[in-house]
Amino acid sequence: MIGRLNTTAMDCPVPIDTARFYRRLLGGSVSPDEDADWVNLYEPSGREILSFQRAEDYVAPTWPDNSVPLQVHIDILV
Repeated sequence: MIGRLNTTAMDCPVPIDTARFYRRLLGGSVSPDEDADWVNLYEPSGREILSFQRAEDYVAPTWPDNSVPLQVHIDILV
């Protein structure tokens, strides 16, 4: 094995707001730094489950028509 899944990261305009939305949906806790360009959502056990990164020129996806694609990536720790 070369690596392991570290997190799934989503582009967004305001990471803390997006993290708080998913915290309300899934539970857990978020990174404390409200001005961060990268915010993590943690399970109650402390394991990181989602991450949110600031994208300066963010354009929201237009699903389901896909003229602006979804913006997410899997982060693998090697």
